[in-house]
Parts: sequence; structure tokens; C-alpha cells
Amino acid sequence: MKQYQIPCGKNSISIQIPDNVPVRQVESRKIAPVPDVKRAVEESLSRPIGTKRLRDLVKPNQTVALVVTDITRQLPEEIILPLLVRELEAGGVRKRDITAIVATGTHRSNTPEELYRKFGDIVNEISFVNHDPYDANGLVDLGTSLSGIPLVFNHASGIASRVHPDFTGSFGSRIKKKPKGKGGSHPRWAFDVTNC
Repeated sequence: MKQYQIPCGKNSISIQIPDNVPVRQVESRKIAPVPDVKRAVEESLSRPIGTKRLRDLVKPNQTVALVVTDITRQLPEEIILPLLVRELEAGGVRKRDITAIVATGTHRSNTPEELYRKFGDIVNEISFVNHDPYDANGLVDLGTSLSGIPLVFNHASGIASRVHPDFTGSFGSRIKKKPKGKGGSHPRWAFDVTNC
């Protein structure tokens, strides 16, 4: 049996696969890590490309939903999320009005302990909701796409509902303001908060 190390969050899982099972191992192209993630995020938030600062896009007392990755993704959200929250607060958004939706896709929900390990103290400052693709009451069905793919989204993300946050955003993607009182359009970040 051959042993493989599979990345999982900040750790890795060791698996063994019998020699008679064909395996094709694919690795990402190696790139140098950002030397100072906090500084890079702060600079990006203070000088965004092609848009106003996040603090200038939100208004006081708005509600905000931020789609964040689950524990299986290696993203330094323990650094990123507090900086985003600070930027939202500078725009007048209260922490109690910010909800982080954990984009689990079809993975299991993350435990409170796992969320703390991934995000740090911010889990005690804003609300966190695990996406549950099997909870019909937490999903909004928009029908199907032109190619027949079901379009079912997490209600808390506000993608398809009139009961929605005033502002939504996701890591690794652009942030788009939603027109007040309308469904609005959203960037293509929704796959991990759907049941697809």
C-alpha cells in the first residue's frame, strides 16, 4: 500500500491506497507565500482596485453576510476576517449585525472548536452559521439554470430572498452591493452555500 498526505485545513490527513488502485496525484504549482498577510490585507482594504473602500460601500446599521471557507480550506481567515470586520465597523456596521456563513458545500458542519481554531477570537464577536445543504428550511429554490443545474441557495446568504442582509461578500471574490429591497445579482461565489 502506498501512503499519501492530503491537505485538510492547516493539517494533513494520511491515507493508504492499495497498490492495485490507479492513482493520479496532482499538485498545485508552487508559488512563494505572501510574506506579511496582515499587511497585504490591510493594503488591499485601504486601496481596493476598481471600487470604493468597503467602509464606503456600507452604511451604519446595515446587516452584512460574509461567506467564509470551512475547515478544509487553507486560507488565513484568522487574519483576514478580523480586518474585514474592522473595516465594516469603520463604515458604521455593528458586530452584532455581521454574520459569517461557513461555506461547507456538502461537507459536515464545523464544530465550535474547529471554528475557533480556524478563525480565532472573532468567533466570540460575530455570528457564525454553518451552511447545511440538507436543511430545506434554510434553502431558497430558484429553479434551474439554462443548462438544467438546480439553483438552491442558503437563505442566510441573501442571494435569493427579500429577507436578506443589506450587504454580502465572500473571500477570494469581489464584493457586490445588493439593491435595497430586491433580489439583486451576485458574483459567482455561491457554490459552497448551495446544495449543488
